[in-house]
Amino acid sequence: MKFGKRKTILIAAIVTIVLVTALWIGLRSGPPATIQGRYDELKLTTSPSASQPHSAMAPVVAASADTTPFTEAERQKAIEQLEATSIVFFGKVVDQNELPVVGARATYTVHHLSFHGNAPVDGPVTDNDGRFEIRTQGPSITVSVSHPQFYEGKDAERQIDYGHTITAHPFSPKPSRESPTLFRLVRKGQAETVIHVPSKEIRLPLDGRSVEINLGANSLAVSIRLHSTSAALEPNEFRHFDWSLGLAVSNGGLVERLNSIDFLAPENGYVPELEIQLISTGSLQWSSRINKEYFVRFANGRYGRFQITVSGETGFCRFESYLNPSGSRNLEVDPAKVVTSSVSRHD
Repeated sequence: MKFGKRKTILIAAIVTIVLVTALWIGLRSGPPATIQGRYDELKLTTSPSASQPHSAMAPVVAASADTTPFTEAERQKAIEQLEATSIVFFGKVVDQNELPVVGARATYTVHHLSFHGNAPVDGPVTDNDGRFEIRTQGPSITVSVSHPQFYEGKDAERQIDYGHTITAHPFSPKPSRESPTLFRLVRKGQAETVIHVPSKEIRLPLDGRSVEINLGANSLAVSIRLHSTSAALEPNEFRHFDWSLGLAVSNGGLVERLNSIDFLAPENGYVPELEIQLISTGSLQWSSRINKEYFVRFANGRYGRFQITVSGETGFCRFESYLNPSGSRNLEVDPAKVVTSSVSRHD
C-alpha cells in the first residue's frame, strides 16, 4: 500500500516537471520583442537642457499588436540611422530692438541615443548680420546663445528635432539659410547704485503673525504673514494642507515681476497688499513652496525689487532684495555699483 502511494507521488512529480519544462521552452521560443513604429520613429523619453552634460536614455521599445517584429540587428540599424541624421542648423541672434547681435557665442548639444551623456559643445560666433551655422549629426539638437554684454531670456535657447524623436520641442519648418531660427538677447543697460540685501534664511511663524523685512533702509520694509495648518501633520505624514502667504507695503505697493531680465520697475499697477492662498483640496496648482519676485514702490518714491521663497510647511523663508535710493525705477545691477546691506527683520 505504501509502495503504491509512493509510485503515484513519483509519477505526479515527473508529470509536473515535464509540463514546467515544456512551458519554459515555449516561452524561450516565443516571438521577439517589437519596436513601435518604423526605424525613424524610435523615440527617446528625455528632453535635457543644453546648459549641462546630459545622460540621454536609450530608445523605448514597446510591444504592440499593430507593429512588425524587429530583430535586435534591425533595431541597432535603426538607431544607427538616427545617429547619422544630418543636422544643418541656421540661426540668427537679435536684440530687443531686432538689431543683429555680432559676436554672440552659440553652444549646442546633440542628443545622442546612448547612456554616455551629451556634453555641450562650443559652436561658432555670429557674423556681422548676427547669423551662424552648425553642421553635425544626430537625432536632435539644443542650441543656446550668449554674449557678455547681453542678458539671456527664454528666447536664448531652442531645441530642434531632426530625427522625429520626442526629445525636442519641434520648430517647423526646419531652419534654413533663408529662414534661420531666431534667438533674442537683451542688451545690458546703464546700471545705477543700488542697495543689495543678500539672500538669507529667515524663519516665519506659522500662525499669521506679521514679520517686517527692511530693504536695506529704515522704514522701507515689506510685511510678510504666513498662516499654515502644517502643524496638524503627523510625523512623516505627507499630504496637502491649507496655507497662505500675505505680502504688504505700508503706503506703497507691490506688483509681480514676471520676467527675470526686466529691470525697470513699472510706473503703475501696484497694490498695497496681496495674498496667495493654497487650498489642500480642489487645486491643481497646490504646492508646499512659493518662489516669487516682485517690484515694490514705497511712499517716499523709492523703488526696489525682491525675490522671496517660502515653505508653507516649515516657515523657511529666503529673501533677497535690491533698492535704488535715488528714486529711479532702474533696478539693473552692476557689481561695481552695489552697496551691500544685511537682512533686518522686525516681528
